[in-house]
Amino acid sequence: MLGWDAAGTVAAVGRNVTRFTAGDRVYAATTPVPRGGFYAQYGVVEEEYVAHVPDRVPTRQAGAMAWDALTALSGIEVLDLKPGDTLMIFGASGGIGHLAVQLARHKGLKVLAVASGDDGVALARQYGADAVVDGRKEDVLATATAFAPDGLDAALVTVGGSQTERAVAAVKSSGQIAWTNGAGPALATSPAARVTHYDGDRSRAATERLNAIIEASTFEVHLAQTFPLERARNAHLALADHYVGKVAITVEPGPQG
Repeated sequence: MLGWDAAGTVAAVGRNVTRFTAGDRVYAATTPVPRGGFYAQYGVVEEEYVAHVPDRVPTRQAGAMAWDALTALSGIEVLDLKPGDTLMIFGASGGIGHLAVQLARHKGLKVLAVASGDDGVALARQYGADAVVDGRKEDVLATATAFAPDGLDAALVTVGGSQTERAVAAVKSSGQIAWTNGAGPALATSPAARVTHYDGDRSRAATERLNAIIEASTFEVHLAQTFPLERARNAHLALADHYVGKVAITVEPGPQG
């Protein structure tokens, strides 16, 4: 969401804050405050929604990570799969999807990634998908059936549409589909598998689980483009074009008074 993610250095803490001190490198997932969220040099966030940036993650990546990574993690957790199970990820080259591919592979799942464009296919492969199909050009259902002849164990949907509607039929009736709230259009007909609509968990416990995975893996956030704050309009326009991963805005420190 625009302005809902951020990363930077703690400037000051409230009197009851115990987990952070000035100078800590942190990231946050929150909803915008009335004055515009994180399109600013400073932001105020409740301690519950702040986490330390893992040492191996650059601050720029962390600034575009929180909401999508936590939504991807929540989807994987909703499905509660075991190593070796098969999972199809729709939108695998998007913000949530490319992070979900990495989390699924870390869990030992066999991943079929449905990506978009040659660059999206390449990105999903780069992050370890066992098989990748271009949802704009290829028959996803046929690929899914070949990937898991007995039926997929699950699907994680971050983008809907006619291809998605047709392809979820490849999930076995005993399987499950995790459907991110806001991923439209909605299904016109109910598939055989159970569909669970969910939101990302942005609690302290969830960010701690995410950080533990990041520390134990090669997890990274792919930044397609970054824009300085004064070019925020250009960043918004870029969202209308094809891109993979994330688009981020950087805010440079202002003069010290």
